[in-house]
Amino acid sequence: MDSNDGILEFWENQRFWGLTWGAPLLPFDWPAWSDSQGNAVQLARPPEREGERSWFIVRTLGTDEEGWRYSTVFSKLNIPRPGGRASKRSSDYVRSRVWRKLVAETLTQPPELFRNHVSKQDQELQPLNQAPWSGGVSAAAEARDAAAGAGGGGSKLAVVLCPDPTSGVHLPALATT
Repeated sequence: MDSNDGILEFWENQRFWGLTWGAPLLPFDWPAWSDSQGNAVQLARPPEREGERSWFIVRTLGTDEEGWRYSTVFSKLNIPRPGGRASKRSSDYVRSRVWRKLVAETLTQPPELFRNHVSKQDQELQPLNQAPWSGGVSAAAEARDAAAGAGGGGSKLAVVLCPDPTSGVHLPALATT
């Protein structure tokens, strides 16, 4: 488990067995659930069983549509390769994806995981509720206000920059709290 200022992250790891992905894994493989270094973590319940609102799969340009990255072995998942790791090749027998959970009730600053990656230019961007391209109110702020007005329980939206481990590009992600 990685935990930085209100963010939990777990890696789901699987092996290809000819027709399907899943367990059992080989003795030298990363465990089915691990931290970013491949160390085993114990989960009370897998993230997909806790409900869609608490956990989300990290999807970037470096993953497929389900968030998976592919490799021949787990230790090479973070090493760039021509064409990237978002598509399975015939030589790929392992895959991994990141599950993330925002645990802080309200994030007043970017979490430490992202704070170190935000450039000075990014720090000078206007807040969501003052976006100049939409007459002073962003689509995200409008969605937040609509959800609150429709009995949404006062959900808050937060924008965080998610580093893509394969490309190093930082992509914005919108999350509700």
